[in-house]
Amino acid sequence: MKWTTKARIQNMIAGLPEPLADLCYYRMQRHFGGLRNPTPVKQIVAGCRLAQAIQQHRPLTGARVLEVGSGRSLAMPLLMWLLGAERTLTVDLNRYLRPELVRADLAYLQAQQAWLWDQLAPVAGDADLTSERLGDLLALDLERPAARVLEDVLRSCGIDCRAPADASALDLADDSIDVQLSRAVLEHVPPDDMERILREAARVLKPDGLCAHLIDPSDHFQHSDPSISRVNFLRFSEAEWERLAGNRFMYMNRLRASDYLSLFAEAGLEVLDVNSVVDEESRLLIESGGLPLDEGFTGKTVEDLATTELLLVARPAATGA
Repeated sequence: MKWTTKARIQNMIAGLPEPLADLCYYRMQRHFGGLRNPTPVKQIVAGCRLAQAIQQHRPLTGARVLEVGSGRSLAMPLLMWLLGAERTLTVDLNRYLRPELVRADLAYLQAQQAWLWDQLAPVAGDADLTSERLGDLLALDLERPAARVLEDVLRSCGIDCRAPADASALDLADDSIDVQLSRAVLEHVPPDDMERILREAARVLKPDGLCAHLIDPSDHFQHSDPSISRVNFLRFSEAEWERLAGNRFMYMNRLRASDYLSLFAEAGLEVLDVNSVVDEESRLLIESGGLPLDEGFTGKTVEDLATTELLLVARPAATGA
C-alpha cells in the first residue's frame, strides 16, 4: 500500500471517538495489516539480542525487569522469564494487549520448540532453568478460552501487565528494578516524554541496573511501501510531518542516533554500548542529494541521518567510573 494512502486511513481512524478508534484500527490490522498471521518471531529474535547485550554487563537470572511498551502480546516478558527473570512488569499508555494474540504466540512457540530452543540456548545464563521453564511453557493447555490462557501465563510466568500506565511516573520504589528495556518503542515517543521515561529509569534502576533499548529510527511507512527510502520522512518539516502522520497510530519522532544519545545523557544515564546500523542506500541517497532534507536535519552527519537501527545499553550515571 502506498504510504500516503496508509497515512490518510490512519488519520481518519484516529479521528474516531474511543474506544471505536482502537477497535477499528485493530480490525484493520487483523484483516489487512501485520496482524493477519501474527507470530512472535521478530520479538523473540530482538529480545535475544537485547538479552545478549544485557548479559555483557549483568545476568538476567533472578532479575526484576521493566518493559516499556507492552503492545499487543507478551513475547518479551515471556522471553525474559524463559531466560531466568524473576518478574517482569510491562507497562503501556494504552491497553493494546489481546488474549487471542497471546494464545496465538504460544501456539506458534509450542509448534516451533526446536527453533525456540536454538534462539534461547546461546543467551541462556542458566541453561537448566531455561530448559525447565521452556518445558512448563510448552505444556500449557491452549484449548481453553484465550482469557483463561492469558490469566495462567501472567500468573505462572511472573508477569505484571499494567495498562494504561505511564512509564515516566511509576508506582515503584527507588533502586527496585534490575533491567529496563524496550523494542521498537522509543521511536514512537515524543522527546520530552522520552526524557521523563529515561529519568524514571535512572530513579528505579538499582545502582548496578541497566536499561537496554532496541530502536528503529527508520521511516516505518517504508516497511509496507518499498517504493520510498528508509529515511524518506527526513524531507518533511515538523508541521508537514504532523499533518501527514501525527496520529497516535503511526507517530514517529524522527530522532536520529545523536539525539537519543543526548537524551540518555540529559536523563542521567551513562551509555555503555552503542550498536548501530547505517543503511547504505539511504547514505548514498543523502550524499547524492537525491533526498532533499528538511532544514531541521541539515546539521547532522550523513551516517547519523542514515542510521536505521540502534541498540543502546546504559546505566545510572552515578555508578560510572
